[in-house]
Amino acid sequence: MSYLAEIDMTVADFREHYAPVEAAAKEPHWLLGSLYGRDLLKIKLRISRPEVMVPEWKHAAHLDPLLEEMVDELGLRDMPEPKTFGQRLAYVKTVATMALAVKKNMALPEWRLNN
Repeated sequence: MSYLAEIDMTVADFREHYAPVEAAAKEPHWLLGSLYGRDLLKIKLRISRPEVMVPEWKHAAHLDPLLEEMVDELGLRDMPEPKTFGQRLAYVKTVATMALAVKKNMALPEWRLNN
């Protein structure tokens, strides 16, 4: 007769319904949740894909996948989220300048966090 001396089981091993974690589900870029950042992405989407109806004032959550593509197209994926008040002021100024540059088809200004 064999005896079980050690069992390495946790509460997670006794789940009734097992659901694997989806690797494709990722959190959206923080610019999509930011008012000015979302407007910048919508401007870029309007210019890049004029056939897509992008509302001016409406949130339009169904456009989030396309707006995620605009983050990459603008090269802002590594842009860190501002934390301090000074960083937020610099962010608003920079994003407003970026929006103007996108509208005029000019180069984007450089983004730097002021600590």
